[in-house]
Amino acid sequence: MTGFPHSEALHRAGCLLLLLLTGLMACSSRTLPDMQVSRLDGEPFRTAELRGQPAWLEFWSPGDPASLQRIRDLPEIVEKLAGTPGRFTLLAVVIAGTSEETRQVLEGYSDLPFTVILDSGPLSRELGVRLVPTTIWVQPDGRWQRVRQGYAEPELLAREIASRIEGLSRPALP
Repeated sequence: MTGFPHSEALHRAGCLLLLLLTGLMACSSRTLPDMQVSRLDGEPFRTAELRGQPAWLEFWSPGDPASLQRIRDLPEIVEKLAGTPGRFTLLAVVIAGTSEETRQVLEGYSDLPFTVILDSGPLSRELGVRLVPTTIWVQPDGRWQRVRQGYAEPELLAREIASRIEGLSRPALP
């Protein structure tokens, strides 16, 4: 070894710091990709339509019991959020399910507080969804973060979404 006595240790530390910073930059720059998917009624939906407004994406599957419970819980959760200042768009994104299966599941519901989107895989892959239900929060500028994977009681999920909504009204740190 030549040079300074601790140059190898400093080189390793520098490499680790660079990896850490690269990882942090990748996490902070996750933005919702502009993709076209379909609404349950067959009409196209572009994720770019969400720009400028906060959005809650609930990924679920008609064949998954935890997902079905989440879908049954959504009207209650939205009602709990009614007193929260601010508005958001709620999309129930179906993965691993057909439009017919989805229609059968939603048959008994009226006045759904969400839009149903069918994702054949690209959107869920891009956002790293591997488990249903998964809740993702999208900021008005398109940055997104995973709120929850797996089932959560309605009260808990309502609090988590409310904190995201309230965070929109707080001034950003310099």
